[in-house]
Amino acid sequence: MCIGGVTVGNFMKSLVHNYIRSIKKADLVLLSLCAFASCFSCLMVASATNATGSMRNVIVQIIAAVLGIFLYLAVSNIDADFFSEYRVILTIGSLIFISMLWPFGMTI
Repeated sequence: MCIGGVTVGNFMKSLVHNYIRSIKKADLVLLSLCAFASCFSCLMVASATNATGSMRNVIVQIIAAVLGIFLYLAVSNIDADFFSEYRVILTIGSLIFISMLWPFGMTI
């Protein structure tokens, strides 16, 4: 099957190749620690919500953990030199977002 001049088989091969390359570039110790912490948090949420009989919170926690792992793999592929080139703009943007906590923040 050919879609847009690219066969589906070649697309899948390139997708798998890019995925394996991104895992090799990632810090596997940090990734394994985050995965362990995510599994532990799923266990704690399951323990805390066991009395309700609902698995909704556990499913949400598992989905968040999977999304976090994919986000980690995506962010680990970003070159740090990109951030150093735009550090002034990023600092100003961060200060603007932090200053928005004062008028829009919640008081307890």
